[in-house]
Amino acid sequence: MPAALLRIAERIGVDAFLEVWRELDKSEDLPRTDNGMILLRFRPYKSWLTYQRNRYILALHDAGRRPSQIKQALLDSYNIVLTPRHITRIIKSQADV
Repeated sequence: MPAALLRIAERIGVDAFLEVWRELDKSEDLPRTDNGMILLRFRPYKSWLTYQRNRYILALHDAGRRPSQIKQALLDSYNIVLTPRHITRIIKSQADV
């Protein structure tokens, strides 16, 4: 078993790890190799954090907050520092989606 999976089992507990493994093995919608190995694809965790940050920015924007207020909320809640200009670019880029 890869060392990363052993570290996960150690961190969350063997019983929890085995439960995740059982659920993954039962899944019919996950791709597998010819010999039955489960293939998982995860986006990078940092990418997921950026996605969540952007959703938070958009929620604040939709609630009527200005970029300067959003900047302060990001700093207060998540210790994230972005300029109001960067926040505005995020808002505009999501409006195009």
